[in-house]
Amino acid sequence: MEFEEKTLSKEVIFDGVLVHLEREEVLLPNGATSVREIIRHPGAVAMIPFTNDGKMVLVRQFRKPLDRTVVEIPAGKLEGTDVDPLEAAKRELEEETHYHADKWEELITMYPTPAYLDEKFTIYIAEDLSILENPRPLDEDEF
Repeated sequence: MEFEEKTLSKEVIFDGVLVHLEREEVLLPNGATSVREIIRHPGAVAMIPFTNDGKMVLVRQFRKPLDRTVVEIPAGKLEGTDVDPLEAAKRELEEETHYHADKWEELITMYPTPAYLDEKFTIYIAEDLSILENPRPLDEDEF
């Protein structure tokens, strides 16, 4: 038996700034139909940056879904012009931490919650950090 589901119809439910929600009617391998609600996301990158003395750099972010500030690895979503996730990771590291890394290694590319989200997430190790004299400005909605 094949496990593929064929899309019979698609409806855009919500078209937001960050996420887009679609409802798809699908044909199941056994011939029955079902509904899938899918969140479309542009993708994201994150990095685990290490200073030359082996300390990990983390950031504090207020996360509205949690309604609190959390400590996390630097990360950001892919922008419309991003072709290479590594270039996006370099930008996000500089924006969020004011560090530049000379050494990059891809750790993993994954789909964190593929049951309902198509977000592709790439995580890098960033090393040989140096502090930027002229850091990139934050996005207007970042603090």
